[in-house]
Amino acid sequence: MNTKVNVPLAPKIEEAVGDRLSVGKLENVATGIVPVYSEARVGDVITLNVVTSTGNNFHGQHALTDPEVGRPILILIPEGIFSKGLVQGATADVSYTVRQSGTPSRTSLVLKLHLEK
Repeated sequence: MNTKVNVPLAPKIEEAVGDRLSVGKLENVATGIVPVYSEARVGDVITLNVVTSTGNNFHGQHALTDPEVGRPILILIPEGIFSKGLVQGATADVSYTVRQSGTPSRTSLVLKLHLEK
């Protein structure tokens, strides 16, 4: 049996340059961008996940509405998730999960960010 699983693309952080995020330049929030994914449906629950090497976690949820299907989704991440306990060499893994009624959850590829002061 051939089952093709579409792994969603990694999210982006609008304020990041490549794989680097200058935390000191954030103005209260960072903007997580969930790219358009295949088979998007009204009611999908998208959870943006941020896990930092300094022990901070964020899980922001958003339910997809009709006008949003086929568009990137923005989820705001409090700046403190990146700045609290920030040390040289700190990183953050950013991903998202899509839950659709009647199908298994799908988790995206991971964006690994290097956090800078």
